[in-house]
Amino acid sequence: MAKFQISESVDINRSAETVFQYVNDLSQATAWRPQISIRDFSGEPFEVGTTWNEVTNFMGREMVVSFEVTALEAGRGCEMKMDGGAVIGSTTWDISPISDESSTANLSFDGAVTGWMMGLASGLLRNQAQKDMKKDLGNLKSTLESA
Repeated sequence: MAKFQISESVDINRSAETVFQYVNDLSQATAWRPQISIRDFSGEPFEVGTTWNEVTNFMGREMVVSFEVTALEAGRGCEMKMDGGAVIGSTTWDISPISDESSTANLSFDGAVTGWMMGLASGLLRNQAQKDMKKDLGNLKSTLESA
């Protein structure tokens, strides 16, 4: 098992509550994360215990990652347990107000890679995940600020 952590932050000219609601609205996920699709969403409301699968491709292979919300603080953040077979861990959103109309969104991953991808964790996988996280947060900022 190869462990790694990554995180990225972005300032968004929208209130913390608006950002929180948007990132937790799975029907909007592909607007700022076009590389994924959502399957098997357990439905609204988005709360502790909510589950879904995200489907993406990595190195030509389809990856299905299961998520479950394990902690939620309305308007502030949430933590989700992830299990993609080869990728396990937790993802955390922390959304902090800067002012009434702007906020900082921090996204982090703390977990491990196993199986066929384990050798990639220290290099390619970690770097690609960091680039994807930064790109996703840039897309989130652009999407919310243009609305």
